[in-house]
Amino acid sequence: IVDVGQDLGAGNRNVLGLNLLGINSSIKPDNQYTDYAGGLWDALNNIFIQEPIALARQIKVKTLRFPGGCGTHEYDWKKTIGKGRNKFLFGLDEFMRVARELNAEPVITLSYFTGGPQDAADLVEYLNSAADSKHPWALKRTAEPYGVKYFEVGNEVDHGDHKDIKSVSPEKYASDFLLYYDAMKKADPKVQVGAVLYNNAWNEAVLKLVRDKIDFGIVHVYPTPSWGKELETMPAGEIFSVSLAIPVVQVDRELKMLHALFRQTAGRDVPVFVTEYNGGFAQDKPVAYRHSLGSALVNAELIRIFMDPANNIQMAHHWNFINEYWGMIANGFNGEAKDLTKTYYKRPNFYVFD
Repeated sequence: IVDVGQDLGAGNRNVLGLNLLGINSSIKPDNQYTDYAGGLWDALNNIFIQEPIALARQIKVKTLRFPGGCGTHEYDWKKTIGKGRNKFLFGLDEFMRVARELNAEPVITLSYFTGGPQDAADLVEYLNSAADSKHPWALKRTAEPYGVKYFEVGNEVDHGDHKDIKSVSPEKYASDFLLYYDAMKKADPKVQVGAVLYNNAWNEAVLKLVRDKIDFGIVHVYPTPSWGKELETMPAGEIFSVSLAIPVVQVDRELKMLHALFRQTAGRDVPVFVTEYNGGFAQDKPVAYRHSLGSALVNAELIRIFMDPANNIQMAHHWNFINEYWGMIANGFNGEAKDLTKTYYKRPNFYVFD
């Protein structure tokens, strides 16, 4: 039922943010993302590709998350800056050029498994401090201070690094988060530092320890009744009837429970950043449902939930903008410079944003 007589106020376009990848990972081919940003960056000429930039402008993107999801586990930002690089040609400064070109607010995801609190503080200094003798990392920057405000401490930390570390306890994460929080605030008191949230047990354990030392909570949302092989055998009607119900009966309820927990532990409500969302359709048979009209409907329903002022969603970022497994636009780019000239096409999730 659509009640057109009820005015909820202006919609928050910051929930129509995008993920832009620059990750290095054993999970994915390196140069496809570290050098070419999945087909958005021309690493040979050090310029962005005009067509995907124009498409991002068309949907008026307001915020970009970087450098990505689980590939962030192995991301060492200090290897992505400066001249003379033969890797990470789409590094930190190149991402900031794209963000400025689009006038989009950047959200930087820190690696929890590579580096530590001091590396995070160095990053804040590099991005935001004046270039003087008191700030040696800022002296390495060739541009004016970027003034980056938002930082995530890790990505889906609970499940480990997909390599040697199989899991992280919420208590361990919370104690480390406080170290990151203090170090980054010391480098720049104006930055906002977000903590990774997961399920009710994780959230309660983390928030009881960090209490009011949290600027925003990080949530990921991928509605689906199942994953992989099991999803391939389910009737499409069942998949989408369940997936379209999840935002209403689960996501909306869990967000309201989370805000109640914030008030209990932090003594105030805390904004939520949904830094990844999409339909969670990780399969290719009989068709790739993540690129279907049904997935577009699921995304539209999520955006409706995110725009509800009662849920206090400050930003949200669709996974993912360009090429890769989930891209809302694609041109078949596979990591070679010759593919950069291929024409882009729009998948259904793009039209939700448009």
